[in-house]
Amino acid sequence: MRRWSHVLTALAALGIGVAFAAQSLVVDKATIGGKVYDSTAGLVQGTGITITGTAPKQTVAVDVGTTAGKIAAGDDSRITGASDAGNLSSGTVAAARGGAGTISGALKGNGSGVVSQAACADLSNAAASCSTDATNAANIGTGTLSADRLPALTNHAVIVGTGSAGTPDAVGPDASATKVLTSAGSSANPAWALAPGLLGVQYITATGAYTYTATTGTRFVVVELQGAGGGAGSVAANPGASKVNLGGGGDGGAYVRKLLTANFDGATGSVGAKGGGGASGGNNVGTAGGNTTFTTTAGSPVTYTATGGNAGGTAVGVNVPTGVGCGAGTAASGGDLNIPGGGALCGVAPSVFTGASGHGGSSVLSPGAASAWYSNSSTSAVGIDAGGYGGGGSGAVNEGTAATQKGGDGSNGIVVIWEYR
Repeated sequence: MRRWSHVLTALAALGIGVAFAAQSLVVDKATIGGKVYDSTAGLVQGTGITITGTAPKQTVAVDVGTTAGKIAAGDDSRITGASDAGNLSSGTVAAARGGAGTISGALKGNGSGVVSQAACADLSNAAASCSTDATNAANIGTGTLSADRLPALTNHAVIVGTGSAGTPDAVGPDASATKVLTSAGSSANPAWALAPGLLGVQYITATGAYTYTATTGTRFVVVELQGAGGGAGSVAANPGASKVNLGGGGDGGAYVRKLLTANFDGATGSVGAKGGGGASGGNNVGTAGGNTTFTTTAGSPVTYTATGGNAGGTAVGVNVPTGVGCGAGTAASGGDLNIPGGGALCGVAPSVFTGASGHGGSSVLSPGAASAWYSNSSTSAVGIDAGGYGGGGSGAVNEGTAATQKGGDGSNGIVVIWEYR
């Protein structure tokens, strides 16, 4: 450097602009007093310096040598400042030289000029979620899942679980606004069903055997059983002077009510037939009303029974005044609610001019038949048939020389089944 440093000093004193190229000094428009500097006027000094070209631009070549302690030939970085990062305009600094190289993301230096990819543990200000897999739903503690992350569903459908992660199922909407989502147990999806309430009522009135078929959607039933009413007694003709024949009324049938939540669809049973009144032509007893039953299905079937009413007899040739022919009623049991059938009321004959037969026994669904009356001596009245369901018929009555009369019939039983969803 000593061999040409005095050249730089001289050029600077003359106001000559100097730039370093590879082992070159370029003198650009060097002027002194408005003239182009003459290359022969004191500039060429020392060895290793060569001036070429003519004014206004000349080139000064400097041989910097290759001996120890001097700038090596061809080492441009010592002249152009290539080791200054501020002079870099292209290329990539390798990670081993302290650059990012091809690493993406956060960088970690080792203190010796080498850079590598940083991990969460290397970040002093890292959040707890830095090392958490945010794509795992188990790690999500806050926020709202966007709609596009949910499975596609029909409008107004309901999501239900399937027991498999990430594979929900759906129950589609129902057109009926009155339905509710109802559990189908642990092995099936819930389903839309009519809201709880009364679904319908079945009335079984035909006497004899029947089979009950539940309406679709019935979840439980309340069964009402009414036994049939008993028939009343008849009277023979000519009871005698100042005497009466009083037919007793039939008893009312018993009533049973039972709630059933299972084993009711397909149940069998029988509707009790009415008891008939005693036939005319004699002092004949009526017949009892039939029982009404309901027998459950499956497992150990249970039969529920509403007993029919007892028959009415006849008080024969009773002197007036009198009061006879009272019924005992009919017992009930086995249901959630059990109501006995009413006993027939007694017949009365206060005189030869007026009297009444036994009143038919009542039931839950019938008041029983009213008494038959005679209103003069030697007259008679036929027994009255019961109305409704399960009522007892009233007896016949006569006095003196009056004719024979038939006793009144009871009324049939019935099964009423209230169906609930």
